[in-house]
Parts: sequence; C-alpha cells; structure tokens
Amino acid sequence: MTQTFFIATPNHAAAATATGLPCALLCYRIRQGGVLQSTALPRTTRGGLLGILFVENLDSTSLPRLQQQILAECHRRGYIGVLFCSPPSLQSLQPLCTALQAQDLTVFLPPESAAQVPHSIVLLPGSLSGGTFGQMVGDYTAQVPPNRIALQMQRCRHWFSMPSTSPDGTPLPVDWLPPQQMFYSPELCTNYCLAPKPDNKLEFLLLDDVTSITRRIQAAANHGIPYTMLSYDEWQSDASALAQMLTQTKE
Repeated sequence: MTQTFFIATPNHAAAATATGLPCALLCYRIRQGGVLQSTALPRTTRGGLLGILFVENLDSTSLPRLQQQILAECHRRGYIGVLFCSPPSLQSLQPLCTALQAQDLTVFLPPESAAQVPHSIVLLPGSLSGGTFGQMVGDYTAQVPPNRIALQMQRCRHWFSMPSTSPDGTPLPVDWLPPQQMFYSPELCTNYCLAPKPDNKLEFLLLDDVTSITRRIQAAANHGIPYTMLSYDEWQSDASALAQMLTQTKE
C-alpha cells in the first residue's frame, strides 16, 4: 500500500489531523527575506508533510535562515517531508531542496520544478480524463520512475452527456444523491452507472466512494507508486471512514 496523505488547508487542518491519517498541511508561507510563517496549526500536529502554499520573492542570501527554520519546524512537528505548492525560483529552489534532502526530508514538487531537483517526488494528477488508469500511469512512468511519483487523486463526482463532448464532464451538485445501483470499473478505478434524463437521453455518471478510492490507491501501489494525496475538502464527510479503511488495508 502506498503512503496516503490528506491535503488540508488551514480551515480544515484540525479536522484532517483528527482522522489519524497523515496530512500535508498547507499552513505555511515563505515571506520576503526567507521568513517561514504558519497559521491555524493544531497543537497536537505530529508527522505528515509541511505544506508550503505560497512563496514571496526569495533571494540566495535568505536561504541559510530559511533552511534552519524549515528544518527546525520539521524536527519539532515530526514532518517527514516538505510539499511545495508554489516553489521558489529555480535559483533558490535547488540549494533549498538539496539542503532539505540532506537531512532525510522528502521533497514534493510540481512537475516543472521537480525536473530540476534530483530525487524529488513529482506531484501528478491521479484521476482520469480519458483512457484507463493503467494507461495513465503507464504514460507517467514512461517519463518519471514510479518511485518518484505522488498521485493527487481527485474525487470523481461527475456526469457526462452521451455522447460526451468534454473529457472532464460536469461536477455533480454537493447535495446530489447517488442511485442505489452503481458498478465498479477496474479500468477506470471508480464507480459508474448510466442514468436516464427527463428528455430520455442517457448520462454517464462517475462517482467515487470510500471503497472505490481505496481500490484506486491499491492500484497505484500495484504500479509501484509510493505516495497518494487526497483533498480533505473533497472527502470531509467520509474522512474518518476512509482513514479507517486505509489503516485496515495497510494492516
């Protein structure tokens, strides 16, 4: 099984950590002058990833101070790595990430930045917009070794007209209730069904639940991918059940 994290913004940090699943807490910013600032961190935060949401202008003279601050915060909170949603400029990125890696911290970066940092983990989309899950992973691993991939798995809650003109579909309303009978697709790694519309046309529904996303995470593990990321905001109503199932599966 891969290591799965809830990605949580400050307003969800406490609830996400309460599930017991490791979290990537996007509660940090790097201010001008290399100052690491945090907000809305639960007092009991331990483990997971230090998530940096935003980086202001950063020059090389600020790096020693910033490195010390990040390392101290990771040691204090027990973080195993650092996730950059908005990395610093290339001039600062490489020495900063190298210093973090030298202290056995794993660095997670978007693809355009990860290409510049050896041994970093590349954040890639983990939900389909066409083809099969296996094909998507195959396309990724043709360019990046699987042990350097973290899949950010969006929760599928979309309908597609028949025939569909969009690979992304249309999001279902938050209060929409799923039909009683759904089917699981091993190729898509999610649930699906066909539902009639009032005009007698059919729509194709894709809908994730706790079981389907757990199966998708297992499929990622079968391809040798070590990390998966889930948005706590998308899963908050089922977060505790999902964390429990992932813990049981790992055992």
